[in-house]
Amino acid sequence: MREKMQSPIAVTGIGVVSPLGSGYRNFADSVLHNRSGIKEISVFDTTPYPIKIAGEIDGFEPERYLPKKGLRSMDRSTRFICAAALMALQDAQIAVQENNKHRIGVITGTTFGSLKSISDFDIESLSSESPLWVNPMDFPKTTINAPSSNVSILTGIMGYNTTISGGFTSSLEAISHSIDLLLRKRLDIVLACSVEDLSLQNYLYHCALQKIADDGLKTSIPFAGKSEGYLFGEGSVVFVLERLEDVENENRRSYATITGLGQGFNIGANSSPYNFPQKTLICDVLKQTLESAGMTSGDIKMVSSCANGWSQYDTAEAQALAEVFKTDPAITAIKSLTGETASAGGGFSLLQAIVSFREQVIPPISGLDNPLVPLNYVINEKKMMGVNNALVTSSDPGGSYMGLIILK
Repeated sequence: MREKMQSPIAVTGIGVVSPLGSGYRNFADSVLHNRSGIKEISVFDTTPYPIKIAGEIDGFEPERYLPKKGLRSMDRSTRFICAAALMALQDAQIAVQENNKHRIGVITGTTFGSLKSISDFDIESLSSESPLWVNPMDFPKTTINAPSSNVSILTGIMGYNTTISGGFTSSLEAISHSIDLLLRKRLDIVLACSVEDLSLQNYLYHCALQKIADDGLKTSIPFAGKSEGYLFGEGSVVFVLERLEDVENENRRSYATITGLGQGFNIGANSSPYNFPQKTLICDVLKQTLESAGMTSGDIKMVSSCANGWSQYDTAEAQALAEVFKTDPAITAIKSLTGETASAGGGFSLLQAIVSFREQVIPPISGLDNPLVPLNYVINEKKMMGVNNALVTSSDPGGSYMGLIILK
């Protein structure tokens, strides 16, 4: 049995760079109008490869958000996360100053940092006459904590900074670690970040999983019986987290409060090449999450799911949701609009739930018409309803599963 969270954590600021647009308002408008971020890939040549589309960010102008100094040395993922971090701090109306810079932290979830930067540096090292000829300024971009470190350098934050690489659940793991630091009062404010970028190297990684949808949008649909794969995407989302008591004492606004967390890992029980979280594990994590929040299954009104169109991946969660929630909360999933953004996926699902809070609308699952398991899915049209709580889920094909509960 998981202990109840000591006290709620408030989300006081949001920054986002995504295939659905940059900034909260652009993201929310795309979600509410069911506008897909899936488009033709332009960041590398797809001629030799079967899949030509992805959740690519286009029209992003880093100069609008970031100072020109140092911009040339930032790779794609670092530009995304730094822009999102500045947006989040501005949204939360937090100024990093001498009296608070050591009490603010940065926790980032990412699978690779920037795989392209790592690959380019290694290729240059091996193809040059000597490794000594390699530009030393390119090396810092090859470390997985480079995006997170650049956030602190850019903003002047001097508190705890770390990177969590836990696969597709990394964004919720970053939030979980942030909450732990806040509850232990090691920090007063945390930027809980997640980021992934789109590159040929990441594309080939997803191809190696052999689960990229081979006919595009016709099959990349969460919870769909006909879906046998996903499209991939990119982006960054940053949440400013603070103790709710501090926010209330200062009479400041919050988007939502995090009241429950649960996590589990499937240890080699799966005979397939992938160690998917199984139904039993997911049920246990969902119950943990409810207990952590001091809630019952009948209390949950909405589920913002991690389903991505990989049927084996989605079926276990659908079956677990059907078993744990007898009252049929409304279920939605954002990945048909963004693609599978790996470590950023949980962050986008959380942001979708926050949009539902603010707009009192639950967005639909785009394209779903033949569900794997009968549930109360929001299909085709958005559902107008009062939403005051939500369950957010995140799952990784390596075996990790997480749940998070937020209240309005």
